[in-house]
Amino acid sequence: MIMNNTNKMTNQTTTKTNRTTKPTNTNKSSKPSKPSRQIKLQSRLTDRGLTLRLLSRMSGVAYATVYNLLTGKKSVRDASAETVRKLSTALDMTMDEFYDALLQGNVLLQDDALQIDTPNTSAEDTAPAATLPAPIRDFTLMWRDEPVADLMISNGKVLLERYTTNPAKQLFHADRISLFTLGEIMRTRCWDENRPDIQDLLRMIGLDAFDPYSIVSKTHGLMAQDPIWFRFKGEKLTYREVRRINIATGNYD
Repeated sequence: MIMNNTNKMTNQTTTKTNRTTKPTNTNKSSKPSKPSRQIKLQSRLTDRGLTLRLLSRMSGVAYATVYNLLTGKKSVRDASAETVRKLSTALDMTMDEFYDALLQGNVLLQDDALQIDTPNTSAEDTAPAATLPAPIRDFTLMWRDEPVADLMISNGKVLLERYTTNPAKQLFHADRISLFTLGEIMRTRCWDENRPDIQDLLRMIGLDAFDPYSIVSKTHGLMAQDPIWFRFKGEKLTYREVRRINIATGNYD
C-alpha cells in the first residue's frame, strides 16, 4: 500500500514536470526581412525585358518624353496625368507609385546595365540632367483671410487638417492624399499649360518652364475666379496683399 502511494506520487510529479516543460523554438528569432517599399524603375524594366524604346511603343508615349522622364531630365511634375497613367500601366505600377518613384529621384542613369538609346530629335534631349525639384513646403489653404486647411508633407505623404468641408472653399476632400494628387490640384491653380502666351506669363514671374509647384510658389495659387490661395509656412501675407502681387505680375487676365 505504501509502495503504491509512492509510485502514484512519482507519476504525478513526472506529469507535472512534462506540462511545465516547453520546447524551445529556435526559429522564433529569425523573422523574414520586410521587402523594400520603394519600387526600382530599373528592376521593373529589366524584369520585363523592356528598353525605353519598347516602353514607348507599349505605352503609346513619345520616346523623347519617356527618355526625359525616366532619366531625370524632365520633372514628373511637368508630365500630364495621361502620360503618368500610360507609363505606370505599362510598368504594372499605380500612378502614385510611378509618380513618387520619379519625384524621389528613382531614375535611370546612362551607365546602368539597361540599354538606353539617347534621342537626337532636339537640343532638350541632349541637355544635362535636371536637378531634383525643391521640396514642397507645408502651407495653409486660405479662403480670403480664413484658414481652410493645413497641409503637411511627411514621408512622401500629404497629411491634411481641414477646418471646413464647404465645397465652395475646400480644395481637399480627404485627410490624406498622395503627392501625385497634390500635384494635380496645384495644376488646377495655374494657367492653362497650352495657352499661346504661356511662355510670356512664365517669364513674368521669373520661370522658364511649366512646373505647377514653382508657379503656385510665385502666385500662391490665386486665380481670378475665386479667393482661394496658398499661404506657405513662415509667410504672414493677407489676401489683399497676395491679390495685389498677382495683379502686378499679370496673373489676373
